[in-house]
Amino acid sequence: MLARRPALPYWDQDAALARRPPFDALSNTQLKRRCAALAATIRELDPTIVALTMSAADFDTHVRGGLLIPQQTDPVLAERRLATLRLGQRPAQALHFGLLPAVEAAAQRGRPQAVRLVIEAADAARDAELDYELQRFVRHRVPAGGREHLLAIGHAPRHGTGAESRALEAADLVAWAARATLDGRGLNRVTRVLGAVEVVPVGAEQAKSWTDAVNAYWAQDGIAQRA
Repeated sequence: MLARRPALPYWDQDAALARRPPFDALSNTQLKRRCAALAATIRELDPTIVALTMSAADFDTHVRGGLLIPQQTDPVLAERRLATLRLGQRPAQALHFGLLPAVEAAAQRGRPQAVRLVIEAADAARDAELDYELQRFVRHRVPAGGREHLLAIGHAPRHGTGAESRALEAADLVAWAARATLDGRGLNRVTRVLGAVEVVPVGAEQAKSWTDAVNAYWAQDGIAQRA
């Protein structure tokens, strides 16, 4: 799809709509048609498209304000926990913990199925800490759920040529469509082709349960105390 004339090296929805290079090479008509064609390509894969939303107030109160600083006797483990706590101050990284159980439950639908999480590769040290904590968090949930959780974590540049980069580029378009739905802008060429985007609000109770799960997992290796 990107190879169509004029060819594009990657897709970035925000850059395309702002007509920043290389998207300034497309006319308005070409841009609209390319957006719709990419949406149709995604639709052919028949994905279940779900957008989770959380208010800034709930995030600040129940996630940012609810994560406990774990006090460890092992200095290496202590530094890992503190590094992850710093990750938890940013919505995207913190929500990865909460998203995993929800994604796993939706994906399995009564049958074992692995969950593959593709993360934009931006910071090697950050990714290493996040990978470590996500894998440990999944193993922590296995006894409680009574079912094995299989997690594969992939990393890709936001703009690239591989399948994982293309997945992130497709997610960028899907996220834009979800925001259009949330903002009440109604149907447009992309959302009509892409199909329904299910918007699921995450309230205070769910936000708190995610944070409680992370705190409980951290507490396995030491005593968690409030800052």
